[in-house]
Amino acid sequence: MKRNSYVHCSFDLVESFKPRVPKTRVIGKFVSEEAETPRICTADTIQHALLGIPGCADVMQNIQKFDMRIYIHVYYLTSEDIKFPTEEEVPDVKETHEVWILSEPQKIIRQDYEITDFKTSYHKDLNGIKHQILVGCKIKRVSNIDNISYFIDNIIPNLPKQKAEKFYELLKKFSYRTFMNSMDDEFMDKIQEIRKSPD
Repeated sequence: MKRNSYVHCSFDLVESFKPRVPKTRVIGKFVSEEAETPRICTADTIQHALLGIPGCADVMQNIQKFDMRIYIHVYYLTSEDIKFPTEEEVPDVKETHEVWILSEPQKIIRQDYEITDFKTSYHKDLNGIKHQILVGCKIKRVSNIDNISYFIDNIIPNLPKQKAEKFYELLKKFSYRTFMNSMDDEFMDKIQEIRKSPD
């Protein structure tokens, strides 16, 4: 029986699935990801889909530094309009098992999971750039959760409602994944100070 359901993982809530050329894709001196075909990037399993998230290992480590739980939104997308990209189109396709959905999915099912016991290692990619990758983790099904709300409630729980709503919209626009991935030590220290402040 032909498979027609694939997995898309995200640290951010996805309001709709429409094919597009990814803004964050491999662009390098030696290899680059195909930049013309509008698609929805998916994989065959959650573990493989996690490998396809830019900066996934760094995001998880930064979340862990706040002593927070790591949650991932998993979307099961049903479609028969698919393409299996080549290594020329997606250089790391052998690792990520990436599959492209070329039109809006016929069916979407969301399930959220908690990620625990994750392991990372440093890896040099095909462009010679060294970075961390996820090499393993455990996942546990949980009730649906909003990562941005969870972050605000844990870091600055006493933030007035109006300010919390503005901060929420700011993080939503910037994206939770991008925010966590770009977190440097200085910024992290400032947030920890805010977190410990009585007001």
